[in-house]
Amino acid sequence: MVVASVNYRFFTRKALTKDIANIEDWFERSIGATTGEFEFDFTPAGWVFTLWAVIFFWNLIWHFYALTTICRRYKHEYVYVFPNALPTPFWVAWIINLGLNIGWQFLFDRRYMIPAAVFMALIVVSLIVCLATTYFRTCRDGAWMKDNMPGDLYAVRLLCHNGLGIYITFATVLFLLNLGICLIFWGTGFARIDVTTGLFSALAFLMLVWFVLENFTPLEPYCRYTLTIWPTLIVPPANFWDENDRNDIYNAVLLGLACLFCLLRFILVLVNHRRKPIDYGMY
Repeated sequence: MVVASVNYRFFTRKALTKDIANIEDWFERSIGATTGEFEFDFTPAGWVFTLWAVIFFWNLIWHFYALTTICRRYKHEYVYVFPNALPTPFWVAWIINLGLNIGWQFLFDRRYMIPAAVFMALIVVSLIVCLATTYFRTCRDGAWMKDNMPGDLYAVRLLCHNGLGIYITFATVLFLLNLGICLIFWGTGFARIDVTTGLFSALAFLMLVWFVLENFTPLEPYCRYTLTIWPTLIVPPANFWDENDRNDIYNAVLLGLACLFCLLRFILVLVNHRRKPIDYGMY
């Protein structure tokens, strides 16, 4: 929680500060201003980076929820011991993630873009570990929580799972952005238009793969109530930098695909919630 608080302080200042004169000596400028120095078709509008404030505020809320589990008992056991929807591996991965996030902020601010891209990739991997561990434990203890502590079950789904959903989605987009900056501005010789097309293709592929995984595979019960991924995915394509080239069409298709998948996702969740309640006994 201490690491999370430090990182939250770092970030909210970075994400919300627009006046360089108000930025402390640790950083030279805001994340959006640094990104603006390396604009290409995949660069979102500067205000999109205020999503960081939403990400860390949402995740700060579930930190407060997690703290309450230390103080609350159910019968003779503390809630953080059982049911343990946020187990030790989750916290290890989360602390590593926050350390990587702090490191990424310094690297990106100093324009060490290749190490920054590596750090952002590791941030995504650590978030995958966080989600995998809490998904598994929530389903494993879900039947007991539903009968005895339904409020905690809803809190984990709404606050933790959806908070991490926004975070991992935006982090994935930022990894692709970092990768594009490295390919274009760090002497590789790739044309901007070709790199942007490749990044759009990668994002479209990831969108398609995730839509299939979360709706039509055995993973569906685990991530059924994580609904923030698709609304988050709509924001960057709607605000990518416009250079009036072939990628404008690709961007429009990508935005349309994100909107369609978002609508279908909400419909499928409603249908499955009514017709196929999660059988926690299987997990």
